Amino acid sequence: MKDKFNENLREARLRKKLTQQQVADRLGIAKSTYCQYETGASEPNVLRLKELARILETTGDALLGIEIHAKSRFEEMQEKYGVERLMAYMDALDKLTEEGKQ
Repeated sequence: MKDKFNENLREARLRKKLTQQQVADRLGIAKSTYCQYETGASEPNVLRLKELARILETTGDALLGIEIHAKSRFEEMQEKYGVERLMAYMDALDKLTEEGKQ
């Protein structure tokens, strides 16, 4: 990805097939505030960046344009299955592990 946050943000949103309004609604902010992120007029704080990464199923590093030389197994699975699905798998695994201890 490029090193420009605003361009990376827009590309990530388009990949998820979300509108600016949908992302703004999920963040609980005005569409105009979100639009400022995509135009480069403003940048989100760290907490909002984390929330954007979660909503867009990507990483803060990817949005910021930070190159990662080697992906972890978790990151590969996250890309393949998405955050929500991967978390559901992990929850199920936790339950199975707990049941095995009883």
